[in-house]
Amino acid sequence: MLSAGAEVPTIAPPVLEDLSRVLGKVPLLSDSEQLIVRAELDASSKLAASSYPPAFIVGAMNRSGTNFLADIIQLLPGWELPALTEDYLLEHSDLLVEYVNRSDNRWKTRISAEQRSAAVSYLGRGLLEFIRQHCESKHTRLIMKTPRPWGIENFDLLFPSAKLIIIVRDGRDTVESASRSFTYAPPRHWMRQWRNGAKTLLEFMATHRGAAGKNWTFVRYEDLVEHPRRCIPQILAFLGVDDGEFDWTKFDMLPLRGSSTHRGSKRALHWEQVPKPAGFRPIDKWRAWSWWRKAQFKWIAGRELIDFGYATDYGW
Repeated sequence: MLSAGAEVPTIAPPVLEDLSRVLGKVPLLSDSEQLIVRAELDASSKLAASSYPPAFIVGAMNRSGTNFLADIIQLLPGWELPALTEDYLLEHSDLLVEYVNRSDNRWKTRISAEQRSAAVSYLGRGLLEFIRQHCESKHTRLIMKTPRPWGIENFDLLFPSAKLIIIVRDGRDTVESASRSFTYAPPRHWMRQWRNGAKTLLEFMATHRGAAGKNWTFVRYEDLVEHPRRCIPQILAFLGVDDGEFDWTKFDMLPLRGSSTHRGSKRALHWEQVPKPAGFRPIDKWRAWSWWRKAQFKWIAGRELIDFGYATDYGW
């Protein structure tokens, strides 16, 4: 029998439901003992819920559809986007890797490369626990979202159990949307930004090819818009979610957020939700470009456009 001050061993999540059912029916323990075990059950359940791998959404640059994809995943029960909205946890991750390496250099007993990787992953775990403090519930699955890929090469080190979704949009439409949204820079600036982000993603995908479909996956924004009933179930399967949990009715009524062309009653760019107009199609806006802007893009980012399969050559 357990005493009121006894230490209760951690109970594995698979047996929680059965044990809870038993506790409710069989008077094997005293009231005080049942309180102790129930407290342990609650703590173990919360730990199990919070240990589900988060989903990281990373784009080539702003205007790539990261908001749209996050809104889609939030339609699932038990998922939450933190109040930080865009976390940029990877952008300065080199500093965390350097911190571990420099600390190792100062330690009397050096640690192995495997142990250094483990140390970095503990820092990543701490960051995620900090992020949870900005959620309404501390025990939901996190949706992490960053529009740029800087630091993505450290993703495996910091978050080895997380799921990474790379989203890419046709660079020409991305530039068109950015030019409409952020007028402080000319289109050629956004062309370079998309090229640089695309290069970073292509390099990551090439060097992590063996983990494709396991730790990371790739989705095109255009497929989410034009073929959602084919694309979304693939994303859910990657996240380990039954597609029966997805609310397609809510998806069909999903409003716009941050659109460069449809801003409701406001003229300036904003992130409030607005009703989606009938026939809304944020694809192929670049086709209205002049020959000069097309030539600019081909010169700056044409190679990356081809590498991502949006063109077969420079003849468009």
